[in-house]
Amino acid sequence: MQVICNSITGRSIPAIVRLPGESDETRFTPLVVGGKYIVYGLMFMCKRVDYLVSPDDNGPCWMPGNLFDVIDSFLPNLEICLVEKDLNYRRLFTEFGITGLLGYSELVNNYQHYEGILERNPIHLYQFFTHKKVMDEKVACVNGGR
Repeated sequence: MQVICNSITGRSIPAIVRLPGESDETRFTPLVVGGKYIVYGLMFMCKRVDYLVSPDDNGPCWMPGNLFDVIDSFLPNLEICLVEKDLNYRRLFTEFGITGLLGYSELVNNYQHYEGILERNPIHLYQFFTHKKVMDEKVACVNGGR
């Protein structure tokens, strides 16, 4: 899935779906308006979807879907985790209202990996970048054939 960034501020996020701490002045860096990003995972919350992107290969970060328009909906080899039903991930539901994750196998089947990329653990970042490379190649192949 490819998206293009339309905004990097909280003004683009309706107040009703903002997370605690987000406001009109919130800046979602290192996103760039007009930048194109490949989506490596989707996080579903009530009334909101966040995208796992890797701006400038700085590493993965979850960004509100409201900041983007989808330019290509192709999602290669993704799996789903229904967070409330998975004992390992249930904390995401009870504490943050996350209902589901869609992403590469390790992201949705290994909670330590999910946490590890957020905490910038070198082992989990290496695994992320390994998956990223494969997904980037698949997206490029599909887009090259269009």
